[in-house]
Amino acid sequence: FPPQRSRSVWAAFAEEGVVIHSEAYYDSVLQKYFFSNGRDCIDMECIGWVPLPDQKLQLEGKTDDTNSV
Repeated sequence: FPPQRSRSVWAAFAEEGVVIHSEAYYDSVLQKYFFSNGRDCIDMECIGWVPLPDQKLQLEGKTDDTNSV
């Protein structure tokens, strides 16, 4: 269910009936989600995510067609 590689995602996290939606970064080595500032780990269960375009591809005007959810 988590992304297959480290990447930025838009995700939904849940804990005790509370759901939040946030941009996050998934670190595939640590197998943890972090808020987009890269410092604060998200300790809630990820219940869904969609990939965000890679910054490099976005700047070049290309799209990433290899995304898998």
